[in-house]
Amino acid sequence: MTGAYYYYESLPKPLRYAVDVEPPGVTPIIDDKPQPQPLRVSFRPLLDSPELQARYAEGVPGVARLDLIGKEVVSGISIQPALPGTWRWDDENTLRFEPETDWPADQEFRLEFSPEISAAHVRLQDNSAQFHTPPFEISLKEFRFYQDPADKSVRKTVASFSFSHPVDEKSFERHLELGMRPSGAGPEVRPQPRACSVTYDAHHREAYVHSDPVMIRDQEQRMSLQLAKGVTTTLGGAESRDDISSSVLIPSASTYFRVTSARSEIVRNEEDEPEQALMLQFTDFVDSDAVVRNTRAWLLPEKESQWQHWNGPREVTDEVLAHAQPVELKALPTEKDASRLHSFAIDLPEGRDLYLRLEKGL
Repeated sequence: MTGAYYYYESLPKPLRYAVDVEPPGVTPIIDDKPQPQPLRVSFRPLLDSPELQARYAEGVPGVARLDLIGKEVVSGISIQPALPGTWRWDDENTLRFEPETDWPADQEFRLEFSPEISAAHVRLQDNSAQFHTPPFEISLKEFRFYQDPADKSVRKTVASFSFSHPVDEKSFERHLELGMRPSGAGPEVRPQPRACSVTYDAHHREAYVHSDPVMIRDQEQRMSLQLAKGVTTTLGGAESRDDISSSVLIPSASTYFRVTSARSEIVRNEEDEPEQALMLQFTDFVDSDAVVRNTRAWLLPEKESQWQHWNGPREVTDEVLAHAQPVELKALPTEKDASRLHSFAIDLPEGRDLYLRLEKGL
């Protein structure tokens, strides 16, 4: 027995090749068409002994039969579960499979290789290999409060989702829920379901969710969004693995429309001359005429020291305003009748404080 062992060990070791599989990625959309990614299988020589390294010091022979390189391989390879497509030797050590249909999501595949596809000297470490396609994944791209710029009375929440594979409409909508607590209700109150509509892109790789219109109340509210795991794709029926949740603030009547900033700047007028300008930034679109009608300005009296300034609106009393100088605001042109940013030409002494009052009802 010992002699036979040493005899076997003294024989030249055969060169074997490992099988490396590069699984296909998520199918991209190119020129508005899904382009399934190919499967690539490469064969790597295992030079795992000094004898083999010395024997093949000047190069290792390839795996493919020379007469098959660059040609379609019609037999000798199986893929399970079966998927229609074409096998081809790209080079002497690389096989490529081009599927005729898209890859199913989250699917385990098994490959089997017959000796007929390779050169006579080739010995594979394993005549089979496995790979897994990408899982079905969903991401929430945005969830926000929205006002229709063409019809300001239309306010709602909008959400958009992206999918790694085409989504099943019924499954998605069955797992989706929007909800909102009544105005003023605490966190212990369960959100009440809100109706929504859903549309999809041509490839069902994106979904757009629009809630029914929401009302602006005296108090802020929150719209919640829940998408439970288990949404399925139409490619193989794989399910999403994670829950998705988010919420968006619905502003109150007092926080929805307000001035976010007021500042003075030096700008160039139509004659390219520098002039002072008052800039008012609002949270929503408003007509210039309405801003002019409802905005009043005063140049406040100087304090005893030139280094002192008025600390804020609370410090400005009716008595202070009685000694203040009214300032006429001349609106500068805007690109559109309604805008969030409005500018007014002013001509005031440097370093003085300007007091602004926006009338109720703007």
